[in-house]
Amino acid sequence: SASDTTSANPDNIIFAIGNLASGETVSTLQIIAAILPSTPAGSLTNIVVIETDDSLTAETNSSNNSWTTNTLVTSQNDVRIIKVGPTSVLAGGDLVYTLNVSNFGPSTATNVTVTDLLPAGLTFVSGTSTIGGSVAGTVTVTGQNVSVTIPVLNPGETGSVTIRAAVGLTVSGTITNTAYVTAVNDTNVTNNTSSSITTV
Repeated sequence: SASDTTSANPDNIIFAIGNLASGETVSTLQIIAAILPSTPAGSLTNIVVIETDDSLTAETNSSNNSWTTNTLVTSQNDVRIIKVGPTSVLAGGDLVYTLNVSNFGPSTATNVTVTDLLPAGLTFVSGTSTIGGSVAGTVTVTGQNVSVTIPVLNPGETGSVTIRAAVGLTVSGTITNTAYVTAVNDTNVTNNTSSSITTV
């Protein structure tokens, strides 16, 4: 049977094998464990130790009572951006873009950077970045370039970036605005851009 040593350390598992005769080999003990999405890339070390509390039979060799296994862990995620904007706007008015950034996992995405280069004729007014209503990153502006870095985006989460911009009085025709997203260890870049077309 298997049990946890303490509730505070649920990853420390004890298998109670029972009596083991001389020369006998126990059936294979298999542990299936899930790697947490936030596990950093690197080496994952697992140590197994066998011991007995039999006071009547002394163990003659304890040098082979432990074994260490190292597993290389890599992180990968798939972040996607979908940009939504108005189909039409009046010259001299404001328009609001909503950029939804989702992480399809399986790992946690870090340093998720959203970039939006506002077309000529638009002037940045304000911007927000949230996950589930909580602030996630600060929107910054350099010239026409609007960007924000979301520090952490867990699998299944969607971050929402809103950008409000003023439309120039002399602007006419169509405005095409494209946003981009990047993240550390993003393995699928085919869904990292999204555009919105607005008629003025």
